[in-house]
Amino acid sequence: MTTATELLTPERVRCKVHTASKKRALELGARLLAGAVPSMSRMSLFEALNVRERLG
Repeated sequence: MTTATELLTPERVRCKVHTASKKRALELGARLLAGAVPSMSRMSLFEALNVRERLG
């Protein structure tokens, strides 16, 4: 299992990013995380982030 520390490396963290929507921000997050989780596609990561976001 991958830990949060392994996922959130300095290379994958962005500050003051301006996106057109929350969806675009989640897409960016999925793209940044895709390299850390080779077993998951960028789309799968996006869907997982989107589901988590809806939970609040």
